[in-house]
Amino acid sequence: MMIASALTETVTVRDLLYGGTSVEPTRALTDSLRQSGTVNNLVARFPGATPLVESEMARQTNDQLSRALLDLAVDGWKKFDELVAAARRTRDNAAARETVKLVSHKVESSHPWTVQVFVNGKSAGTVEVELTVCFDMDLVVLVVQQGRITAVESGRCTITGALEIARTEVVKRQARFDLCLRISLGHGLILV
Repeated sequence: MMIASALTETVTVRDLLYGGTSVEPTRALTDSLRQSGTVNNLVARFPGATPLVESEMARQTNDQLSRALLDLAVDGWKKFDELVAAARRTRDNAAARETVKLVSHKVESSHPWTVQVFVNGKSAGTVEVELTVCFDMDLVVLVVQQGRITAVESGRCTITGALEIARTEVVKRQARFDLCLRISLGHGLILV
């Protein structure tokens, strides 16, 4: 488990899955695809295409890992009625400030996409990719002002990220973030 110092707006899924490692993410993904033989069946009728297809799939998958972890958490929080109600009450009043306590809260987020593989202009098939991120938070207090989450105060958060390509787990990592300090979210993350 990776232990990170602070969860900020700039921490991405790529940081969770590959931060603290000496391997460049696209290279790690390419190696994983090669070891698992994920694209072999797709490109069997195209001799010599496997390395090129593996590299391109890895590049496209790596592009998807730039999502900010806090954005994924906010997507889950938008479904939390008490938080949305606080956002609505504070939206039009610049002086209003509310806190919402999340004693224990779990946000799970799944992001599937597909990569269409073409070799020499001909479709070789489609590969399913899925990113799953789970936030387990304890003793978290969210500050809501003007319809936005403007800060996270106190608490702990363990984030688990997993990436599957063609139903094969390529990478899974977990990081623990200490939220004991106040994390200001600048202009805030929009809820309503």
